[in-house]
Amino acid sequence: MVRAMLSDFPVTVEQPVVWGEIDANGHVNNIWYFRYVENVRVELYRRIGKYDESVAGGVTIVVASTACRFKAPLGFGDVVVTGVKIDAIGVDRFSTSYQVVRKADGAVAAEAEAELVCFDPVRRVKTDIPAPLRQRLAALCPASS
Repeated sequence: MVRAMLSDFPVTVEQPVVWGEIDANGHVNNIWYFRYVENVRVELYRRIGKYDESVAGGVTIVVASTACRFKAPLGFGDVVVTGVKIDAIGVDRFSTSYQVVRKADGAVAAEAEAELVCFDPVRRVKTDIPAPLRQRLAALCPASS
């Protein structure tokens, strides 16, 4: 059920909610939703070769903006599946959307988005997305098909 819900999200990560993520209200603290999003973004980076590109080309990717809408609580023992999709690719940036879904019942716990920018850490300026990285991003972006 959850995988079908996330069929538009080509990269997913499954992980358990652990005790340390629970706050005084008895549910997952809001900061942890950003961690779930970060975890699937790291998997996206791995799949598109971001880490290899950082070493070979001296270009990295930074988060320019992010937002999250909390839709349902998560609790200790829940398992979440978080998906990411690429919505648009620009010259020096790309937009991503995320869903955090509770595996047991398919409840959407959160929806998020992030704007990611290519960055040259030596010159400390944004830079164009390198061609090899752009190709791999485009392969995951329905809008570019």
